[in-house]
Amino acid sequence: MKEVFVFGAGASNASANPPLTYAPLGRELVWNYYTDCSDLIPERSGVPDLREEEVRFADYRKFIEIVGNYYPILRPLIVEWKKRGSRGFDPSGYLNKTLYVDELLELFHKNDDGDAIALTRKLICRHIVGVKYAIPSSDELYNEFIKKVLKNKLPEEITIISFNFDFLLHEDFKSGISFDYLMPFDWIEPCREFYCKWGVFTLLKLNGSLDWGICQCCGRIHLYFHHMKEDFYDKQLCNGVGCKSNVSPFIVIPHQQNDEKTKGIWAKAQVALKEARKVTVIGYSFPDYDAQIKKLFRNNLDSDVKLDIIDYCNDPNDVGAAERTRRKYHGLFPGLKNEIRVSLSGFNRYLNYLKS
Repeated sequence: MKEVFVFGAGASNASANPPLTYAPLGRELVWNYYTDCSDLIPERSGVPDLREEEVRFADYRKFIEIVGNYYPILRPLIVEWKKRGSRGFDPSGYLNKTLYVDELLELFHKNDDGDAIALTRKLICRHIVGVKYAIPSSDELYNEFIKKVLKNKLPEEITIISFNFDFLLHEDFKSGISFDYLMPFDWIEPCREFYCKWGVFTLLKLNGSLDWGICQCCGRIHLYFHHMKEDFYDKQLCNGVGCKSNVSPFIVIPHQQNDEKTKGIWAKAQVALKEARKVTVIGYSFPDYDAQIKKLFRNNLDSDVKLDIIDYCNDPNDVGAAERTRRKYHGLFPGLKNEIRVSLSGFNRYLNYLKS
């Protein structure tokens, strides 16, 4: 039986051990980079000493200035930025859907603003890496998923679709499991030599991945090792012959979903969903802003597919949460004949029910 597993931010949040990190998404991504990743500000001669921050968050300030040029209503944010230290800096009151980074990236693309695109991608990386990897994580639940699910399946039986930029799910030497992203990489970092070597399962990252880099000049795609620091892309140059231009994270935005570099993985996702007899969605809720993703599933899920939803409800007393979730998914995918199974006990409890 062919199965598809779908991972969203909730799966990565649960997998991190210790669970002190989260995946900034939607309105928080990039905008909350300073709030989430800044340290306590020391004082110098009785006033906040911002010298180190001015260097570390220089790109963030530049991002605010660029967006302010497109949306003058945001220009007061620069004044608030300069006053931080003596009082908190919080951009949330200014934000609406048009200012989410996916919308901004599409706006920058329409205006052929390559510098703004590269800067935004870099800040997405800085924010996610800065939040997720400030405290080392053992990727605990993804490791359990590999042991309890993938080790008991043939690679041709399973396709994994991930909407996460992070790389917490990666090849596991002990279990002899690796993944094929089905991306046309032009260069693979030597320490990633075991990529796609043994026990190869298909992992389709439809939104891109922080360990994929793309040259801003020649477009070559690089695959890096699955650990990096916050400033990793500040110093990455293209490894193509005759090209030493800057490399930025390969992050897919809506206008790119059918371009030459990503159309292969989208086509594979369509086939995998059409062939699947069972689809298990873990930690992903099909938010309104992911219209293309909802369309992908709605157009390709077979009417006889078994759909399992694994998520987490913060309120144990909310007895109606599962039924509301079930109705939501029947509304999203009205053509499904089978009852949609919903568990709101989280990724960890789901894995506990499985036998090794």
